Amino acid sequence: MNYSKNFKDIVINGNFAYLGHGNPNAKILIIGKEPRIDKNDLSKQEQLERDIYNNRQQWLDNLNDDTISYDTLKDSANAHENYNPLYPYKGQKCQVRTETKEKVKGEAGTARTWVAYQRLFDCIAYGESYRKDRNAPIDFHKYVFSSDFSSEAATCSQNTDKTSTKQSITGRNEMFRHEFFQDFPIVIIAAGHYPENYKIDMEDLFKVKWIGPDSKHRFINVHYNDERTKILIHTMQLSYFSYDLLEGIARIVREFIEKDLKQDIRNFLL
Repeated sequence: MNYSKNFKDIVINGNFAYLGHGNPNAKILIIGKEPRIDKNDLSKQEQLERDIYNNRQQWLDNLNDDTISYDTLKDSANAHENYNPLYPYKGQKCQVRTETKEKVKGEAGTARTWVAYQRLFDCIAYGESYRKDRNAPIDFHKYVFSSDFSSEAATCSQNTDKTSTKQSITGRNEMFRHEFFQDFPIVIIAAGHYPENYKIDMEDLFKVKWIGPDSKHRFINVHYNDERTKILIHTMQLSYFSYDLLEGIARIVREFIEKDLKQDIRNFLL
């Protein structure tokens, strides 16, 4: 796996413990609110370490091992010792996994947000009507890099410590200003009212200008840079997505790739 100079720099400089997951060479960056893990649940501490706290070190290990690739990584859906942020929980299916004290539903599946990211990527790459079979493995990590505004994990935003969240966002805003994050031509902010609540200036942070809401959907806000080489779409947090929303976002991104970048969509993304 080859990594860009800017990605190597942000990993090696060591200022940020949690960078994100997926393909650092991708054209699409998705930013959510915070990782959905209950940090107060002792049974989730291993997952916190694996997914968040050790993230930078795992990327550093990848940089130092040129044999690691999507093909060489082993299944980690159940064998977590094979976990890698390049393709986290490889082998999970495109269905929602829910866990209660009584039972686990969709045990072979993944998080609701990741199902949404998969559906969104598929709509962009293959067309708005495309549907991946629920028993097919999720693979959006091969074509998308995802991260979060805050590293203060919680089951939902209202359960986070607001002071700690604000401090995390302030530090991570500096991370998002790094050239690595600035290089993505397609940025999707799936964070709802987070930017308003925590005073995140998306226009300043990503050097884009808001042109207005999409005329066909009430919560798709579109931004471009001056050269029209970067698009930023701000939308709701995608855990409880609708196909109408995902298809609306995909339509705008597809038009940007074809008309502004003058690229073939699949050749550009895949």
